[in-house]
Amino acid sequence: MSGKTPQKAEQSPLSGSKTSGDPFRLSTDELRLLILPVILISEGLLMLCLMTGFDSSLSAQQRTFNIVLGVLGSIYSLVFYFWIIPVIPYFKSLRWLLPILNGAAVSTTVLLGPVYIQEFALLVLITFTLGTAILFGRLPGYAFVCTSTLLLSIFSGHLNQLGGLTVWGWILSVPILGIIIIETVSRMVNIINHHLRRMRTLNEVASSLSSSIEISEVFEMMSTAIQSALQADTYYIGMKQKDEIRLELLYDGGEFFPPVNVPIQDSLSGYVVRKNRSILLQHVAADAKNIGVHMKTVGKARLSQSWMGAPMEHDGDAFGVVAVASYSDNAFTQRDLELLENIAQQASMAIDNARHHSQVEEQSRLDSLTGTLNHYTFLSELGGLLQAARSLRQPVSIIMLDIDHFKQYNDQFGHLVGDRVLTSLAQSILSNIKSTDLVGRWGGEEFIIALPNAQGFQANAVAHRLRNSLRAIQVLDRTGQPVAPPTISQGISVFPEETQEMYALIDLADKRLYQAKENGRDQVAAPPHIHAHVENAQQQQPMH
Repeated sequence: MSGKTPQKAEQSPLSGSKTSGDPFRLSTDELRLLILPVILISEGLLMLCLMTGFDSSLSAQQRTFNIVLGVLGSIYSLVFYFWIIPVIPYFKSLRWLLPILNGAAVSTTVLLGPVYIQEFALLVLITFTLGTAILFGRLPGYAFVCTSTLLLSIFSGHLNQLGGLTVWGWILSVPILGIIIIETVSRMVNIINHHLRRMRTLNEVASSLSSSIEISEVFEMMSTAIQSALQADTYYIGMKQKDEIRLELLYDGGEFFPPVNVPIQDSLSGYVVRKNRSILLQHVAADAKNIGVHMKTVGKARLSQSWMGAPMEHDGDAFGVVAVASYSDNAFTQRDLELLENIAQQASMAIDNARHHSQVEEQSRLDSLTGTLNHYTFLSELGGLLQAARSLRQPVSIIMLDIDHFKQYNDQFGHLVGDRVLTSLAQSILSNIKSTDLVGRWGGEEFIIALPNAQGFQANAVAHRLRNSLRAIQVLDRTGQPVAPPTISQGISVFPEETQEMYALIDLADKRLYQAKENGRDQVAAPPHIHAHVENAQQQQPMH
């Protein structure tokens, strides 16, 4: 994937846009609106020509010619306006054929038509040159000028000396004026198309980002937008993380690189985030030194010569940066920076929406009080965990636990203290298991833990470690006085050793939990062979 936008071949307003997929840039009504003045002028001249067909001072041959010219020319003009313009985009050959035919027709009219048409010859030619350049583009416009100039030169004997210029003097004016008109129109069209592409890019970015709910999708869409709208050798998207900027997406010189961190205090990206404003550097080495930043390379070991960056912000605080760079000096303009700022602004809203969606989605998975997985989510996660363990032939251990005499906390100290006991237990569980383990609130004061790739004796060790850790937690009542720390009863079951069915596995752990309660609470009830394993291990320990 190239970071540079390829140079596009010149296209007329009617030509297809590869980036947008539209059949042509302007609608038929818009084209007719642009060409209407040319049509009106030509129709006016042709009507005058028709009227001279009834001038008795002219020869019968001249009158006939003028009438035929006026009628046929008016018909062609109207047919061209109403029926030919709509089909031009679909027949590429018409882009060349019509300018040549029109050039021949206009030249013939000037050469053989009434004298007054020769008096307005330059106006006629300029008008049709302008219309051809608007409709067909630069090269077909030159085809019209060349055809007209060639015929006028060959049959210059039919022309009069006009405006104080010799015939050849104003014939030479035709290509000169044609060049001026065509180049002016072409540059205007290119500028308009350039702005249209940027507007289209921004609209596509806004439309795409508004529907994105994943930050990774936002980055991917931003990458596509930058590549299509800016000519950049390097670009990256960075997110603020404490005292660093993490470049989540980094592209340089034709390839993507893994994420990397850069300091926020001494980097161009950090400068944009700290100052919360965009910057454009046309000569990076000198300009960076002026703002107190020492240049560093990311991606390839090659310094950029032009650089610009725009902050991504929310509620007035910058949380990230979008930057593009080039290995050439003066590669970007202020308009490029404005486009980058627009992309960054759209991305800021999309990332904020994605974060909000992620938070809502995460909250829907968790128990609102303890922050552990809720009942439904735990079952869903456990199902996937057991399926993976089955294919990998790995064990999974389940620990079901319950707070002993939990009702007494609510009755004696109130439900607020009871909630504190639950949250303290949840934090203790999370601090004693791995990040890959699952813990969920099964209901009330009952919790469930899944330990992937853990044998029963390992689960037993975790259960005892958790049981011992509760002795150190501190829960305060409403007066600020400490209450007795809770104790827990626990039951363990092992997959696939004891059962391969999820609900049977949970039910077995639950039965052992109640067995631990019946044995006096603050106990761990594990499969019989685990107790034997523990006893053997204790017997083999050396005496001190």
